[in-house]
Amino acid sequence: MTHICYEINIITIILPYEPLKMSQYDTEKFCQPPDPDLICCICQCVLQSPVESPCRHVFCNVCITTWLNNHRNCPTCRRRVKKRQLKPVLPIVQNMINRLLMFCDFKDNGCAETVMLEIYVNHVEGCGYRKLKCRFNRCDKMILKKDKDQHENQVCEFREKLCIGRCGLMIPVCVYDTHDCYEELQKFNQGISLI
Repeated sequence: MTHICYEINIITIILPYEPLKMSQYDTEKFCQPPDPDLICCICQCVLQSPVESPCRHVFCNVCITTWLNNHRNCPTCRRRVKKRQLKPVLPIVQNMINRLLMFCDFKDNGCAETVMLEIYVNHVEGCGYRKLKCRFNRCDKMILKKDKDQHENQVCEFREKLCIGRCGLMIPVCVYDTHDCYEELQKFNQGISLI
């Protein structure tokens, strides 16, 4: 936890201060500690959609905009700042941020890939080590994306199989051998689910 000091006359007051976590790019997600100049002083994360104040300090756009809703000054130097004075950073700064290497969010699930920040979101969305819920309602298992097809088509006890008996209904494999076609048709006609 960091602290903010305020001097009031001769008395110094130290208040506990927790940085706002507005950015999704926490410094622990990076393979190497990011350059301190690429860290937002408000959220303490790597800059996201960075903007520059007239006093040349750089912040995440959402962080400084939120800050300026309640304050009228720069959080770094205390100079007066207005939202309309904020401007995008030079492209080289954004390029430096985009090239930072990050660990995948699913590293603990087995993903060993490191990706540049600029493709991080696409990687995470398509990562085979992301856990997803099985598509069958009664199954409560979370499966790695890379194993989902195999689970749903070969392993899941709630996957359905077409009854070759008289009913012709899709029956979960866990009750397939013991189901009664007549009873299932009655349930189906009454709108009652099998399981």
